[in-house]
Amino acid sequence: MSQSSASLVHDIIIQDSWRRCRDFGLSHQTRPSFGQLPNAEVSRLLERHHGLVQTTHQEGSPAGL
Repeated sequence: MSQSSASLVHDIIIQDSWRRCRDFGLSHQTRPSFGQLPNAEVSRLLERHHGLVQTTHQEGSPAGL
């Protein structure tokens, strides 16, 4: 893939991302919200994704920890 071809693909990906953001009601000035989930919701998500979390801990942790 040529440089200009790669650049075009990158531009399309960015444009698609911004289109999704605008469709969701976001803009450049929208500040992210990192609200705290209730403990019950955190527990539910951890249980639902237990396999993924377990694999991530096993594969992503340094040896010996």
